[in-house]
Amino acid sequence: MVLKHIRFLLLLPLFLAAGCSDDSQSDTPDPEPDPTPTPDITEVTVNEKAEMKTLSLSGFVKDAEGNLLSGVTVTTGEVSILTDESGTFSLSQAGVVSNRTVIHFTKNGYFSITRSLETMEKDTWEIIMIQKGNNEITSATTYPATSATELKVGKMKIQMPQNGYCVQNTGNNYTGNVTADVVYLNPTTTLFSTAMPGGDLAAVRQDNSNVSLVSYGIVGVNLLSEDGRQLQLADGQTATLTYPIPDGMDENLPESIPLWYFNEKAGLWIESGVAQRNGNEYVGKVKHFSFYNLDDPKKRAAVQGTVLDTKNRPVTNIKVRVGQLSTYTDRDGAYHVTVPTGTSMTARILPDEYGNYGNTVSHEIPALEGEETYTIDFEVPCVPIVTGQIINTCSGSSSAVVWLSYDNNQRTIPYQTETDGLFTIYAPQDYIGAATLNIQTSENNKKEVELQLTGEDITLSPINTCDENAIGGVFVFKLSDGTIRTYEFNPTEMEGVIVVNDNQLILSSESVYLGIPNYSPDKTSYSGVDFGISDNYGDPIVIGSVDVNIKYNAETNTYTIDVNGTCIINPGDGKSSNGTAEGRINVYLILDTTTRKGVTSVNDLNIPSFAPAVPLPIDLAMQINKGKMGKGVILNYKSEDANLYNDYKAQADKLNYTEVYSTDEEDYKEICYQSGEKVIMIMYDTEGFGPLGDEDGEDYYLEIIILDGCKIDVTESRSTDSKKETFKRLFRLYQARPSVLAKK
Repeated sequence: MVLKHIRFLLLLPLFLAAGCSDDSQSDTPDPEPDPTPTPDITEVTVNEKAEMKTLSLSGFVKDAEGNLLSGVTVTTGEVSILTDESGTFSLSQAGVVSNRTVIHFTKNGYFSITRSLETMEKDTWEIIMIQKGNNEITSATTYPATSATELKVGKMKIQMPQNGYCVQNTGNNYTGNVTADVVYLNPTTTLFSTAMPGGDLAAVRQDNSNVSLVSYGIVGVNLLSEDGRQLQLADGQTATLTYPIPDGMDENLPESIPLWYFNEKAGLWIESGVAQRNGNEYVGKVKHFSFYNLDDPKKRAAVQGTVLDTKNRPVTNIKVRVGQLSTYTDRDGAYHVTVPTGTSMTARILPDEYGNYGNTVSHEIPALEGEETYTIDFEVPCVPIVTGQIINTCSGSSSAVVWLSYDNNQRTIPYQTETDGLFTIYAPQDYIGAATLNIQTSENNKKEVELQLTGEDITLSPINTCDENAIGGVFVFKLSDGTIRTYEFNPTEMEGVIVVNDNQLILSSESVYLGIPNYSPDKTSYSGVDFGISDNYGDPIVIGSVDVNIKYNAETNTYTIDVNGTCIINPGDGKSSNGTAEGRINVYLILDTTTRKGVTSVNDLNIPSFAPAVPLPIDLAMQINKGKMGKGVILNYKSEDANLYNDYKAQADKLNYTEVYSTDEEDYKEICYQSGEKVIMIMYDTEGFGPLGDEDGEDYYLEIIILDGCKIDVTESRSTDSKKETFKRLFRLYQARPSVLAKK
């Protein structure tokens, strides 16, 4: 299991998983009884109830050969999902039992496995599922229930009783053929830490005390009837387990070692019996089957440290194996693992888990005392790194799982990003060429980014996992010192593109300024476009002249705008820096207009029929042709006579439309009426203004806006202290020239 930190939980205990009983079942002894007695076992009670909690958890599932497994059912609490084609899963909620996250993994043809660990807000898990069949660690045997049978996997032996079976769900006696699938996990193999149930060897003794285990082997037995029903040992029956002593673990052995079964609901090992030493084996009896572990219980100690490369950089997300357990370093290269006391162990980093650089780095750790913390640091060779950041400008988090695939579907170890989306991936040492950065978000959205591995470090621009067609986007700024900054653009309904006379395009926004004075609907690429971003107070943080590629989608009424060029960046520390800007945003067409001056007749203005008669002459009239504002007109007057405002307001009052908002001050008056998609807005400003579409720079004082088919929520236009006269500003020409912005 992939863990950022492994710490054992002080928790409540859980119910012994019972076998099944049948009143008619005869108590048939083994034909050759094992001399090892079956001890009386006190049932241990622990909490088994899962509660759903919000967290970010992802991971990947592989088989014993390292092949990724798709279609694995991942179940936790009330949630069940499938791993995708890359073997990856992602959860935003998980079932938690006494502060342990418990997750079950099932797939036809494989041994089911339950993994569990202390709950963390963000984590990545590595799961290995063992395929059923006959090989070095598994066996599949079919035999009659009426015969005593010995099951074997390597040197692991299980003596099954004669006539000792029942159907698990009913308790009924079973006498047909039994199919037994057996798996044996040797604790000295690299497979052990990610293939064993649980993952951290946390356990509860019969006295309800919590311990860490030193395993001498784990065996799992799955029994099925001829028609596929789950079988168990009948009440009063036992099976005899004979564990081989693993190579390298044959010194200072005790005469007896407890047996432990795995409680899948609570994700804990529960003490249940004892095995006696017999030469190079330990022999014990069990009354039911799940996974059984031969373990020496110990007090807890801890091993911690930091992993750095030869350039003194922290090595993140690298697996550190400590004894029978494994953990992953955090973003600072730090690791921490809870270990059993009284036993020496080796801490190591394997080369195939870190860029295939060639050699294992290892340190020997002496036997520790209870509560002791042992610190050991690692130095590993430098390998090429790929760094970047995931950004989600849609709803949801920036947390994701990322990995590189390359050279005929080889892949690096998946990396769980930090909450801010930052990631570091260690590229293969000896591969140069095309690769793919694979991204899976916590919402199970997927994205791929193509890149070239060069043997050198690569820093990627932030990657937006939001739907490419979603409204909004992100701008990325690279400062001259290599620093990368981002600006997420999440436009309101009022912000978007305004097109005037098919020759001028403006991105109208409270904070983003982009103007194309030589715009043409038939042209997509432009150079030397004025571009700027300001803060909430109107102070520029980015100004520049950029290249723009712009495309209009008539079906969605949206523009896709790509920006790339040089800029001046003020990062907020009072010091400006030269840099580059790039990004892509999607915005709605707010309105497309045609302007006319000196209008003396309304016959060809197409003023919506519901509107009262407008004052004439009109100094500047704008016909709205299309966009989210619908169709209608924007009428501007140079007259300073406030009676024009009052008279038209009096006429609009008679429509009995809903008054959305109004402002009535000495120097500024504004009112908005609405009925469905019909809208009338009237504004009077004693200070004057330069309306949209006017290039003469003259002052106008009255503006009347009449809309039919308006798709914008006009309540957003209400003025606030922080965003003064938002709707009014929508219709002002923001000529975002660097020279203008620089004066702000």
